[in-house]
Amino acid sequence: MKKIFTIIFCLLWASMTYSEIYEYVDESGRSFFYNKPKSWRAVDETKDQIEFINSQGFTCAVESYDPNYNREEMIKEVNRMYRDSILVLYNQNKDYMERNFPGHTYTFDEVYAFALEVADDMTWIGYDSECCILMYLPIKDIITIRREKLKKYPYILGYLYKEEKYYDGHKCTLKTLSGIKVN
Repeated sequence: MKKIFTIIFCLLWASMTYSEIYEYVDESGRSFFYNKPKSWRAVDETKDQIEFINSQGFTCAVESYDPNYNREEMIKEVNRMYRDSILVLYNQNKDYMERNFPGHTYTFDEVYAFALEVADDMTWIGYDSECCILMYLPIKDIITIRREKLKKYPYILGYLYKEEKYYDGHKCTLKTLSGIKVN
């Protein structure tokens, strides 16, 4: 089972490294970056660029190595972590959005409902003695795959904007991206 997940991860990684970076500017004027696969002949993105793009979403995960884990409690915990992560972003961006776009403001409940709607489904990985539950908010997938949903909520991505971009707990050092196309 773990080998299957490793193979899937490697394939996803390979598809990301053969892609082109694009910039999406939300109605709020804030930039979000994503990549689109292209020819398998050229590699344009560096590891920093890929980490920068991945840092715009976030993953909440709960793990247990107790063979008697309580799945329901773990699901409650990952949901709480996800809600708390959305609340942090909402609080960071609320004043900016209300000041600059008073006609397009959202309550926390509206932003959270949107984040739940566009989140990747909760993934439960269970083994005999291990359980891992993941919940992921993929900004790049919202822009590329779920664009129709995004159109129903103009300005809402401004509430999910990360001023400081982090990946695996480290601040991304990337300052500029070359060859960006603005949609």
